[in-house]
Amino acid sequence: MKLVLMRHGQTSANITGALDTAEPGSPLNAEGERQVEAAVQTWQELSLPAPQLIVTSNLIRTHQTARPLEERFGLTRIQNGDANEIQAGKLEMASDLVSVEQYVRTIGSWMQGDTQLKMEGGESGAETLARFNRVVRAACDQVGPDGCAVIVAHGAIIRYWSYMNSPEITFALAATKPVTNASLSVFEGEPGKFSARIWSSRPVEDWEVDESVTELRPSKALLDKVLGTPKKA
Repeated sequence: MKLVLMRHGQTSANITGALDTAEPGSPLNAEGERQVEAAVQTWQELSLPAPQLIVTSNLIRTHQTARPLEERFGLTRIQNGDANEIQAGKLEMASDLVSVEQYVRTIGSWMQGDTQLKMEGGESGAETLARFNRVVRAACDQVGPDGCAVIVAHGAIIRYWSYMNSPEITFALAATKPVTNASLSVFEGEPGKFSARIWSSRPVEDWEVDESVTELRPSKALLDKVLGTPKKA
């Protein structure tokens, strides 16, 4: 099957760097609405087949993100809370550097094998991975081996799941090239045997990364938001 993981469009929390993971979550902003409309063209440019299934999380931003694809392909989304973002727990809606680094560092520990570690007030890595795997397996069962399914989800859980399920998504790629808003990441195979073809709307082989990276840290863009780094004139 072809599995397309689509990240939601931009929200106000993406602008401020807030850990917005709980339901119902922030809606798309104007830029996010533009991004998700443009994603239909990206789908065509990547020569992806028509999907038979669109799944979203319980957060409103994924419902809004799915709408242009629903209209384009004549589908009605299926909502599944197992596709929700990695829960921030006690860090929910925090935007300070210490909290953001704690959230990201915990996910990095999961990616390096410590999946029993729990996000404070949230889930463990094993629990998080298991629930997203359930979404993927259900999608696979519904569309069959020759079908195409879209799961509209969230940035952190997409890169965590992708690294844990596809050898092409290396730690360095997942750590340094997080998926952008309304981007498409494409996998082929079946549960337990997926290969990544597209990462954040670009062929996997087109990404240049430093494979010596061994630590997951907030992206520079996110740090700029959290720290208020001034833009160069």
